[in-house]
Amino acid sequence: MLDDDLSAWLREQRLARGWSVAEMGRQLQQAAKATSDHTVPRAAILASYVRRWEAGKIGLTERYRLHYSTAFGIPPIHFGPHQPQAQLPEPTGRAVTDSGDMPAASLLTNRAWSRAQMRLAGLASRAVIVKPGRNTTPPI
Repeated sequence: MLDDDLSAWLREQRLARGWSVAEMGRQLQQAAKATSDHTVPRAAILASYVRRWEAGKIGLTERYRLHYSTAFGIPPIHFGPHQPQAQLPEPTGRAVTDSGDMPAASLLTNRAWSRAQMRLAGLASRAVIVKPGRNTTPPI
């Protein structure tokens, strides 16, 4: 569950940019692609997530917080209702990747995304599957 403040903030930020729920889904998909996350669902599915997030029905993961930050063009540190707010850009209706230049917020997001992927890869490489009744020693 999302808290009411975050749900209202997400809706407020979307509307301030003049985006419909469907456009927010497209923006999140473009933000994901800009950060090399090719595992997000299609825009129509993301739009249904946006409706649920804005209604406070489901929680927002770190992954989508980063995608929202990229889509909104804000640094991740400014994400949320109780964070220092950056100046809102003028609504353009353009996707994150329409221009050849990536905004500084996207670069921060890319770095954060890369660090998260490296941490996950490091954890996966140390994972040991333990089967009952077997003596398992991690490979060295």
